[in-house]
Amino acid sequence: MGSAIRLAKGELPTEFEPLYQVPNDRVVVLKSIILTNLTDTAQTVSLKLAGAYVMRDKILSAGESYQASVFDQVIVSWEVIEGKASHPEAVDYYISGKLLLPQDIASETQWMQEQWDAWWANHPEVFEVVWDAWLQSKIREPDGEFYAEWKEWFDYIQGLSFDATDLVPWTAFRDHEADFSAHGDLANTYRFGKDHKGIFTTIEWHRQDGTLAKRSVLSGGNSPRYENRTVTYYETDGETVRAVVVYNQIYDEAGNWIKEVMTDE
Repeated sequence: MGSAIRLAKGELPTEFEPLYQVPNDRVVVLKSIILTNLTDTAQTVSLKLAGAYVMRDKILSAGESYQASVFDQVIVSWEVIEGKASHPEAVDYYISGKLLLPQDIASETQWMQEQWDAWWANHPEVFEVVWDAWLQSKIREPDGEFYAEWKEWFDYIQGLSFDATDLVPWTAFRDHEADFSAHGDLANTYRFGKDHKGIFTTIEWHRQDGTLAKRSVLSGGNSPRYENRTVTYYETDGETVRAVVVYNQIYDEAGNWIKEVMTDE
């Protein structure tokens, strides 16, 4: 049905003015409206299509070109495209589209549908070929990237033993809870290392028989936004370490504490 043509070009005014008006007894199928900031400072631009905003107070950075979303929009006889910019002689515009007779719009619509149908019919097949080639390059043995990563991980897992891992089994915590019951509930809490913000950096929990059960220590960073909290669990003798767990302290942008997350170490 023919190619798009230039409908108008120029520089945006500082107040809404017609950039292009559809001639009498004609229909326009728009293809693009390209705006280019010609200055070295940011500009604010707005566009109206047949009286409705298609862009409102959009900021174009220095030297930026932007294509408005008007592809295949239809405007009819006497309807206008309006635009404005924050400064004069600052933003260039270029409008392209197809100028048709009203009776041609049905043929144009049919042509666009046929183009879409043809693209859709071929597109999945093309992408299937590309996808298969890409996937095979990643998973093939022995040089595929995905295969190599998986093989490295699998070999590592195969070589792990219970004693070699750094992970703290949940059974350790369950045993520790059972130990509390066996030796009585925690009886005393002690706080040490008060910093200049009034925060105690070390807290200890002792059983009723006086043995140390758990110690929590804040470290890293600066008060009151410490980076880590290390919790050490002790056996029933209060000296032998049973487990050590480190928690990362998470803060928001304002520095407020949000949560703590157990690390892998």
